[in-house]
Amino acid sequence: MPRFIFSLYCLTLLSNLTLFPLNAAYSQSFALSGQVRSSTDSQPLAGVQVILESYSSPVRSHDAVSQSDGRFSFEKINEGLYRLSLSHVGYQTLVTDSIRCYSSRMDLGKLSLLAYSQTLNEVVIRTKKPVIYYESDRFRVDVQAMHTRGDQALDLLQRIPGVKLEQSGDLSLQGKMNVLVYINGKQSYLTGSALLSYLKSLSAGDIASIDFLPTPPSSYDAAGSGGVIDIHLNQRSEDGYSVNTSLSITPLARTRSGLSTMTTIRKGRWQGYGQWGADYSPSFEIETTNRQTQNHRMDQISQQLTRPKGFSSLMGLSYQRSPHEVLGLDGKLMQQWTTRQTESQLSQEGSINPVYVNRQDNHQSQAQSGALHAFYKRTLDTLGSTLTLDGDYYHIKSDQKDWFSNFYTMGSAPEFRFDSRQNLLRSSTLYAFKADWIKKTAFATLESGVKTGQVTNTNVVNQDSLLGSDQRPIVGYANAFTYREHIQAFYVSLQKPFGPLDLKVGVRYEHTQGFDDTRQLVHRQYGYLFPSASLMVRPGTHQLTFSYRKSIIRPVYTNLNPFSYYTDSYTLQAGNPALKPALAQIAEFNYVVNNTRLLTVNYIYLKDATLDVFTYDPLRQVSKSSPQSIGQLQTWYIATGQALQLNKVGR
Repeated sequence: MPRFIFSLYCLTLLSNLTLFPLNAAYSQSFALSGQVRSSTDSQPLAGVQVILESYSSPVRSHDAVSQSDGRFSFEKINEGLYRLSLSHVGYQTLVTDSIRCYSSRMDLGKLSLLAYSQTLNEVVIRTKKPVIYYESDRFRVDVQAMHTRGDQALDLLQRIPGVKLEQSGDLSLQGKMNVLVYINGKQSYLTGSALLSYLKSLSAGDIASIDFLPTPPSSYDAAGSGGVIDIHLNQRSEDGYSVNTSLSITPLARTRSGLSTMTTIRKGRWQGYGQWGADYSPSFEIETTNRQTQNHRMDQISQQLTRPKGFSSLMGLSYQRSPHEVLGLDGKLMQQWTTRQTESQLSQEGSINPVYVNRQDNHQSQAQSGALHAFYKRTLDTLGSTLTLDGDYYHIKSDQKDWFSNFYTMGSAPEFRFDSRQNLLRSSTLYAFKADWIKKTAFATLESGVKTGQVTNTNVVNQDSLLGSDQRPIVGYANAFTYREHIQAFYVSLQKPFGPLDLKVGVRYEHTQGFDDTRQLVHRQYGYLFPSASLMVRPGTHQLTFSYRKSIIRPVYTNLNPFSYYTDSYTLQAGNPALKPALAQIAEFNYVVNNTRLLTVNYIYLKDATLDVFTYDPLRQVSKSSPQSIGQLQTWYIATGQALQLNKVGR
């Protein structure tokens, strides 16, 4: 199998060699070395942990350990700006910023570590590489330092402090919903069940690190109040290839299983990866619903069995045209199938003749999605300044079918049956292009960029009821609706260190135009400024961070539909074309000591939030839910401690 995959990749690479010039030079490699000594007696220190982190690619770092003579070295590193960190038991950690690597072999000379003044008697100290790194606007989890054997990506995320899978099936970050998920620094555009299916089919062993941004800077889209989760997959740093396969089986009452295969390859200036995954996660739920309206009471008990199956495939290929240029293409395909069977017993009291109903619902749905992402990145100088161009295409379509069967019993009257069915078709297509420019100096970092995108969303609902032996449409409920949205954005930000202080400020402007094809139901445009700021203070081993961000939550496209559809025989979900965008003000404070979080306080104020308003039709005996822009919400999130299970007992 590995030989077949390797051969397949070779054929792909050879077929594309003619697209780019072959005379581009390979990246020039550099070497960096130095010697660590004790400041007390100037003797060499052995066993010092040395970490070299590139400013242009902070996800990937180089590790080394000093030898008996105190010397350490890094070979085959790229030209650019680096941060060097030296740590050793009994000594204070030394961090040196803005090390510029510009010659083939650089020697940093002698570096001294300051010893702690305390004297300890017969103490055994065990150290390990930190799993979580806290920065001014994010915290990063080094997945490679964790024990994740057999875990899915979703399992891994739920072990991170502040991350939770809500009952609705959505991820929340520090109590905030509307979380955006990025993969390798690029927005995935996955939400809801599609996102969960992908996270279940991705093995945690295929992940290198994860960035969590509760208050993202202005370089990220203003949409969403929940922050950003950026998943970085494993990549090779040397020529060769690897294949990693993971199979997980959870022996519950209804067995769950997942299969994931990750292939990475690097050959000279070419680098590629492929990830394939499948997941099957059945679930069973019992739900009790009680409705009370005036003199009528309706009690319902439902048993629901859901069988979702999903398949995902990701492939990427990049090519380094020169030491300063990289371009590539990523593709993604996903397929989901879901069946759900529900049996309910319903009783209605308050009328002359009580009504008892046995209800059977059958749900079948399938969804397909595909995405393409092309990028070009050019390094502008040795400090790591870059220009990046990105283009995205994303398309998803789904077909949902529901059958409702109701068996009525009313007093002494004979039992009769009423059937209905529903078909919901949805599709969304997105195009986006953006350009980002980062200028780095030894004193500050300036970022700027533009983005434009457009979305077309179409919904078609067909509903029929079996009143006799023939299908007849319900007037006013079978409909089609197409909504289009164009967004243009511009941002600028500045990051400047002041000794133990690190300040980053930015502002983003986004203009939105949305309309339906008739321009009668929906036709609006609006523009807002979205400021952001973060401040980090490092007095010794203490770290305090303050951050602020303004964001926007645009109406969910399906909520703008001017028609209704059934979620069950007695519940309708209606749309509202008059929904407005909600604006959020987000502030956060973090206190960290020795890279361990002691306190997090997060506050959100949300204006014009979308809330569901429920009404009841006593004639049709149907509850109707309709979204309205009427909410003003305030949310506080307070957490202490670092409740992260770093290692697990072997299974």
